[in-house]
Amino acid sequence: CLLMASASMLSEEHPQQNAAEGPSVLVIGLGPAGLSFLHAVANKRKQLQEAGDFEGLQALPRVTAVERASTPGGIWREHKNKGDDEYRNMYGDLWTNHPKETFEYPDYTFADHFGKKEFPTFLRREHVRDYILTRATSVENVFETNNVYFQTEA
Repeated sequence: CLLMASASMLSEEHPQQNAAEGPSVLVIGLGPAGLSFLHAVANKRKQLQEAGDFEGLQALPRVTAVERASTPGGIWREHKNKGDDEYRNMYGDLWTNHPKETFEYPDYTFADHFGKKEFPTFLRREHVRDYILTRATSVENVFETNNVYFQTEA
């Protein structure tokens, strides 16, 4: 994931056109890092709405996200058939190489996600993908509240 701020944020010579609006941010890639950023903005938006902080809401970044693939998730995403351009054979049967407890989100645990169902310490790709995507959309549908574009090319 690569985050890029608007040029006006980076230069003192060019202040933002409208001080009432937050910065513009471009998220390149919707793997775990990009999805986590979208979730963080959604979570902050919810907190500010509940507090009635309209000034804080206006200061939130305006997010645009681009993803080369047709679905989010990075290497954890669902892969298409072997004939599709997006197929990555080496990731089809991917498992984690770290215990799941080492990459668990503090605000969305594996117990929250899987319930009482027992899962092995090392997870398969589809379980990690489902966990990451469910957390990313747990506050709001981040794909609808931001400008998100799939199947983009450089």
